[in-house]
Amino acid sequence: MGCAVVLAGQTLLPGRETAAAQRELAERVDERWADPGPPRPGEAPPLPGETVRTSLDEALVEPPAGEPLAVMHVPRWRARYTIVQGVGTADLRKGPGHYPGSALPGRVGNFSVAGHRGPAGEPFNDIDRLTAGDAIVVETAGAWYVYRVERHVIVTPDRVDVVAEVPERPGVAATKAMMTMTACHPRYSSKLRYVLFSTLAESMSKADSGRPAALDE
Repeated sequence: MGCAVVLAGQTLLPGRETAAAQRELAERVDERWADPGPPRPGEAPPLPGETVRTSLDEALVEPPAGEPLAVMHVPRWRARYTIVQGVGTADLRKGPGHYPGSALPGRVGNFSVAGHRGPAGEPFNDIDRLTAGDAIVVETAGAWYVYRVERHVIVTPDRVDVVAEVPERPGVAATKAMMTMTACHPRYSSKLRYVLFSTLAESMSKADSGRPAALDE
């Protein structure tokens, strides 16, 4: 689905449906990450009680549409959301969706995520409460990525340049890792889009244990 269609199609959906889907996704992600499955050919099996982690997700790839990609923690909201692959109607009913083809978490480029805003239970309801410097922590099976909010813009639905490789600069190659979050604006309306830009500030491999201090801000 093209970016223009996605931005134009971000409208309101029942929050309870999204909340229920998020509960199911969280359970699946927790189970999957706790059990990495059998070792790959040539890889030593884990020791008892040990979880295999990759270093900063060397093998991270886009999953099928609607499947979990990562988990977003927003300390200011005291919230956690599972990000699914895709930004189609069915995908966004489950929660925030990763724009296919945009950068993956922690990678150079623009990791772009769409989410609904409206009834209680929609993930990006409070996107306008995030301010410069706020942390958005993206967790994957093997790593933590701490993005810091820089700024926001409010645009019309046809402004697809906000999810370009370098936001608002289509055709320019990225040199750093960024994240863009898009949601309808104002809340309970689909007239405009609220767009939040963040930049990667910290990466931490789970192989090194621990968790980012930003989670407790």
